[in-house]
Amino acid sequence: MADNNSKIKTAADQAFALMVSSLLYGVESCSTSLTKNKSKLSSKQIATRMIMISKMIEDYGLASGPNTVPVSTLDFAIENINHSAEEVRKNAVNLLSTAYRRDKNKT
Repeated sequence: MADNNSKIKTAADQAFALMVSSLLYGVESCSTSLTKNKSKLSSKQIATRMIMISKMIEDYGLASGPNTVPVSTLDFAIENINHSAEEVRKNAVNLLSTAYRRDKNKT
């Protein structure tokens, strides 16, 4: 997550990882929620969301199923590929390249 305090960041990352792996929330729900409510996000928050989605793609793959990241989440990276902040642009490219490396036939 996008916090400067390393203890809080670690705890938030662990909590999100538990949500992703749980049956209650799951991969699809968590990855989709990261791409919503974008209007008031800082560039750091957008970049962090892309990092999280990239990690989920690495861990769970890209497809349309309950335990995978939906292909529609790539739209989030495409929408931000021309963002004014370099950090966001780099993470958008990284997300797309991670998706391509992990599941070439679905991108």
